[in-house]
Amino acid sequence: MPTETKKSDNILEQFLSEFETLVSGITEHALKNAEDEDEKAVIQSFAPSLNNQIFELNQFIREGSKKSSK
Repeated sequence: MPTETKKSDNILEQFLSEFETLVSGITEHALKNAEDEDEKAVIQSFAPSLNNQIFELNQFIREGSKKSSK
């Protein structure tokens, strides 16, 4: 689930936001460029899980960074 891109001074936050956008864009482009219906079906079935995993990973990193010392 890509988040809305916000400009932030936090480098980690910028990276995580861009990473979500990158992964989401890759799955969208893969779907657009898939020529075979089987390919499209596989991409459509796995893309939401991949995007969700990246979102959850980013949330985990955000939480960890809030708890850690500078």
